[in-house]
Amino acid sequence: MKDERLPEVKGLDLVPAPPEVAIASPYKPESKRLSLRVTNEGGGVRRLVVSVNDRKVATGPPRRCNQDRPDHRPTRRNAEASNA
Repeated sequence: MKDERLPEVKGLDLVPAPPEVAIASPYKPESKRLSLRVTNEGGGVRRLVVSVNDRKVATGPPRRCNQDRPDHRPTRRNAEASNA
């Protein structure tokens, strides 16, 4: 690849950004719940899947999102991690 030009990539700037996911509060072993903060960054917020060590432990329902008017307000989601 020395002195070779990389091919031009068109349309990559049109790919919407994924949501930002952060831990809203620490995991609580007694309740086995994890609270997450999900913020739409332009690409929408759909179904949330939480995995621990490659094992799916919780899924959240899909959320509707208007791609033309993204809502950038964070929402809080709780994940039940009793299957972990």
